[in-house]
Amino acid sequence: MPVVRASWTVGRARDVLARVPGPAPVAHDREGPAAPAEILGAVTAAGLEGLAEDEPVLAHVDPPAPGVGAGEGIETARASLGDADAAWVVRDGRVAGLVTRAALGSPESLAPGD
Repeated sequence: MPVVRASWTVGRARDVLARVPGPAPVAHDREGPAAPAEILGAVTAAGLEGLAEDEPVLAHVDPPAPGVGAGEGIETARASLGDADAAWVVRDGRVAGLVTRAALGSPESLAPGD
């Protein structure tokens, strides 16, 4: 799972977000996967549209996506989504991937806004 670093610019973040189907975590500046406690927020490609390339990405973060454990069942993962369209998958204490509402096959009754 690509991680956007807090010191990056919008332009650098866009390069990473081109490969991510949902929100990417924004974390403190250090190498490797991020632990949930290190995540400062989330960014999406759509959320950065229209912004100057040299703006700091940290000024445009949204709240973090929910997390779900890699070993959790599908019902637990669906419940973890809440109103979000995606959740970060946590494995061995690190964000390892992203699962979307569509990938979980959530029934219509669990769609946001219902």
